[in-house]
Amino acid sequence: MADSFQNEVPAARVNIKLDLHTGNAKKKVELPLKLLAVGDYSNGKEQRPLSERDKVDINKNNFNSVMAEFSPAVNLTVEDTLNGNGNEQNFALEFKSLKDFEPEQVAKNIPQLRVLLAMRNLLRDLKEADFYLSVRSSLPAHQVLHQLPLVCKIGAPDDVTLLINVALNGVQLVPLTSVPAALPLRLENQYFALDMHSDAAKSMLESGSCMIYAPGTMGDLKPELFAVLRT
Repeated sequence: MADSFQNEVPAARVNIKLDLHTGNAKKKVELPLKLLAVGDYSNGKEQRPLSERDKVDINKNNFNSVMAEFSPAVNLTVEDTLNGNGNEQNFALEFKSLKDFEPEQVAKNIPQLRVLLAMRNLLRDLKEADFYLSVRSSLPAHQVLHQLPLVCKIGAPDDVTLLINVALNGVQLVPLTSVPAALPLRLENQYFALDMHSDAAKSMLESGSCMIYAPGTMGDLKPELFAVLRT
């Protein structure tokens, strides 16, 4: 039948339609699409024969709750390519919703990948942060404010090691006349802002680590580094 409604191609979804003829009238009736999947989806937890088990209705509204009830899981043994030592690691993954299959969610359930994911997120956030150095020293305050920006080396560890040897500057320190509200106020400390526009600052963020060097002439120095996310 060339003009049958069943020859129509739906634009967005699967439609199952039936042409009903009653006398001279023709009516198009849409039938629901239902699938029955038979199998052992309990991962060995259900001991009853298949013929005695209850049918589980699944639709778009209860899919995640049904998955959470069945709680599918998998145990994997994979090569530890992060350390490159040829050892193997065992992992147990559970899935309680469709979201649990997303790569980032899977990574959160693997300790080694969870650390890398946290570092990635931290670096992403730190690119939108302001950095401050709080310093306590046995020297007078005015001496710390004046001398520390001249002799202190801040940056990625590899960069700082090089800067010490060649007597170059790292991330520049800018003395502050007032303490930002986001920082803990320590009356005996001196505060500096880090100039994050330099190549040394970008290198520090990319390395994901920071080293602070100051010569012994700065007294008994106790530095604290703070990152404040911009709102």
